[in-house]
Amino acid sequence: TNHVVRYKLAEIYLKTEQTEKSLAYITQAIAEDQTNKYYYLLAVDIYTQANDLEGVETMYKALIDNFPKGDQYLLNLAAVYIYQQDLEQALATYNRIEDKFGINEQTTFQKQKIYLQQNNVAKAIEEGEKLIKAFPEAYQYTILLCEILASNNRQDEAIERLRPLTDGDN
Repeated sequence: TNHVVRYKLAEIYLKTEQTEKSLAYITQAIAEDQTNKYYYLLAVDIYTQANDLEGVETMYKALIDNFPKGDQYLLNLAAVYIYQQDLEQALATYNRIEDKFGINEQTTFQKQKIYLQQNNVAKAIEEGEKLIKAFPEAYQYTILLCEILASNNRQDEAIERLRPLTDGDN
């Protein structure tokens, strides 16, 4: 009748692939003690094994909202949205990550993939330009942006962007 025991039972049932029992025990443990992040993390594992993405989403949101350093789970939440094909929520989550941690390669590439999936080439290019502006010394970002341009019949723009990287070569 104690939340730690319920947590351990949930863990055991998960390891023996008894997902329903595992979920019942972790739900009770969380109801009795909402301050233990490990309970939520186990719940994520249980919902994942049960292929219940809504449950996974709920647990990640709880971790993000209720625990210090919960923002570290934002990438996981964005991935859940992608699996659910909720691309707008995924984009909003990636924007939240950028607001919190700054522009980075991983979020930019994910946002570009979403925009290209949505056939929004202009936004994908805009994301690439943000990455280049944030890291001008990283020429590979220019090359990757040029690949997007070239694959969308904008070869002339791609060539113009690549020209400065040739250091005067023709």
